[in-house]
Amino acid sequence: MPSGWYGELILYSGPNTDCPRLATVKDGGELGAHSLITITLPALLPGSGRECVVQEEEMRVHGSLRSEAYEFAIPIPVGGQGHDGRQKEKFEWRRARGDELRSLDESSRGWKLVRLSLSAEEEDDGKDQEIVAVWADASMFQASMTKAARFQFLGSGATGELGDLWTLMAAVTFLRVWQRKMQLTITTGTAAAVA
Repeated sequence: MPSGWYGELILYSGPNTDCPRLATVKDGGELGAHSLITITLPALLPGSGRECVVQEEEMRVHGSLRSEAYEFAIPIPVGGQGHDGRQKEKFEWRRARGDELRSLDESSRGWKLVRLSLSAEEEDDGKDQEIVAVWADASMFQASMTKAARFQFLGSGATGELGDLWTLMAAVTFLRVWQRKMQLTITTGTAAAVA
């Protein structure tokens, strides 16, 4: 975050800023419940011999401060019988509690990344939506300047079947949700101090 909490977010491919950028997040709108965030990702073309092509994806924020959610769509690999293409699927960060976060061994409150249905038929069949990643703030006893949160891929998010581009998008959107949470904490704290 070269400009601090309220500036852009840059994810590098290594431990310092001399490494190539993997993703850049900029606000495309206001900080309110309807903000639009534009995320620039390089196209990952392993072994193609072509230079990476930059693409832009969006993450939309909706809901209220207590029930906000962050939704994005990203192309994921589609295989089978000679078909090697990609199709966009939707995913959404939602608040999570208790059992959904148990594997993190951290705070009992956090976020889950849900793989949304592809079609109206899938929405109508009553199936539970798959949780593909979770994150939570570091517990109060383990928090430090070097450990702010813990993140984990689950299910098809952990197997690699959703592809490298999805993996990068999941990681950078997690960081953006965490950054936004910190912005809101700072703003609320500043407003309380002034009042």
